Amino acid sequence: MENIAIYVIIIKKKDRKKGKKMKSVLHRVANTEFTKTHTTIGSTMNPVKYSKSDYLLPSMVAQKFDITTKQATEFMRILCIRRYTFAVNGHKSPVIIRTGGNSYALHPMAHEIFQEFLTKQRG
Repeated sequence: MENIAIYVIIIKKKDRKKGKKMKSVLHRVANTEFTKTHTTIGSTMNPVKYSKSDYLLPSMVAQKFDITTKQATEFMRILCIRRYTFAVNGHKSPVIIRTGGNSYALHPMAHEIFQEFLTKQRG
């Protein structure tokens, strides 16, 4: 199965004349090659559920992994720039998401991936 990307552009009824468009949405599905090479959590049959409050901010990551907040922010920035991904419930998901500006949040299912990254960085 190939990667399937669905782009949706929604135009508000009253804004059609003006030509204003809302942001496009990208739906990424993990194919078999991706699931073989990346960490996979959950499946489409038994989905793993989480909420916004489950995401960890740099200060919480620093407490959990016994590093400084500055180090946690730097490692999260590196992971975000390198676009580390994994599969959750059959869909690609980023390990680190941007929450606005220069702030980041760690995905609740990616703690093991972050721990592996830390061990590689420490040598």
